[in-house]
Amino acid sequence: MISLLAHSYATLLVLAVSGGVSAPTTPREAAARLAKAAAAPALSSPKGEPQASHELGDFGSLSLGEPNRGRLLNGVRLRSGPLFELVTPDFSWGTEETVASLTRATELVHRRHPGTTPLHVGHISGREGGRLRPHLSHQSGRDVDLGFFYVDKRVWYRRATPQNLDLPRTWTLVRALITETDVEIILLDRSLHQSLRAEAERRGENAAWLHSLFHGVSDLPPLIRHARGHTTHLHVRFFSPEAQTNAQRAYPILLAKKLVEPAVAYNYYLARNGDTLGRIAHRFGVSVQELQKANNLRGTVIQARRTYRIPKEGTPAPRAEIKCPPRRLPEKFSQTKPAALPVASPAAGLLPSFE
Repeated sequence: MISLLAHSYATLLVLAVSGGVSAPTTPREAAARLAKAAAAPALSSPKGEPQASHELGDFGSLSLGEPNRGRLLNGVRLRSGPLFELVTPDFSWGTEETVASLTRATELVHRRHPGTTPLHVGHISGREGGRLRPHLSHQSGRDVDLGFFYVDKRVWYRRATPQNLDLPRTWTLVRALITETDVEIILLDRSLHQSLRAEAERRGENAAWLHSLFHGVSDLPPLIRHARGHTTHLHVRFFSPEAQTNAQRAYPILLAKKLVEPAVAYNYYLARNGDTLGRIAHRFGVSVQELQKANNLRGTVIQARRTYRIPKEGTPAPRAEIKCPPRRLPEKFSQTKPAALPVASPAAGLLPSFE
C-alpha cells in the first residue's frame, strides 16, 4: 500500500491539515511518514497518558469510525484536471489511500483508452468528514460517487443504459478498482450488471472470477452489488487500511486534543410489548435523547422484538489493526469451474445503507 501511495502521490496535490499539521510534498516523504506510523509500537507513556509530543501529521490520513458514523482528519483533496472533473469540490476530501487508489485506477483507463475524457466525481467527504447530506455514508473519506463513461453526451448524473454506457472504459475502470486497489464494495444498479459482465466476458475474463465478483462465492460476498437507483453513478468504497489503523493508533492523542468525542460502548436490549423509549431510558439510567442518537431514531416510537443499543459508560479499546482482505484477483480462480462455485449466502451480502 505504501508503494501505491508513492506511485500516485504526485497527482494528489494537496494534503488537508487539521490542527496545523504540515503536509509532505514528495512521494518519498509520504511513504516514509506512513512507514513511521506503521512501526510505532505505542502512543502512550508508561503511565498510560497520551504523548503530546506526537504530531498528528506523523500518522497521515485518519479515517475514524464507520463510513456512516465517522470523521476524517488529515484528508487529501482531489482536484479537477485531465483525470477528474469535480462536481462539488468542497466535498472532495478523502484519505490518502482513497485518492491514490482512485487516481491509479483512472490513470489505467487513460493508458488503455487514449482520448478518454475526465471522469465526473461527485461526493467523497467533507474536509473533516462527518454527516454529508443527503448521504448516510461518505463520512470518513472512504466513499466515492463516480460518474460513468458514456459513448455520447457526457453529463453528470445522467442515467446510464446498456446503449449509452461506454462499456470498454467502464469495465477497465471497475477491473482496475478491483485488481489494483483495496476496494471494499462497488454499488451499481442491477439493470447494468448483465451488460458489464458481458463486456468482461468478451475480453476473455475468467468466468469463475466474474461469478465471484457479481454473485459471491462460498464465504466471499460479491464485490459488485446492486443498489437501487445507481444507474446514474457508481458508489465505490475503499478499505483504506492505513488510514483506519492510523486512526486507532492516534486515538489517545485525538482524545487528549479533544478532536474527537470518546467512543461509546453499548449494551443491547430486546424490546418487549408495552415498552416505551422513556421506560427503557429510565431502566438503564440514560436519557431519551441518548437512546435516540444511539439508534438513529427521530421520534419515540419503538417496536417490540427489535434490539436497541443502550449507551453505557466506558469506551471500547480501539482495534490495533484493520484487517484488509486479499485482493480478489482472476488468477486465483483459474482452476475453478463456475458451475462448482457455491453462491455466497444472502446474509453475506447485507450492508448498511450507503446513501
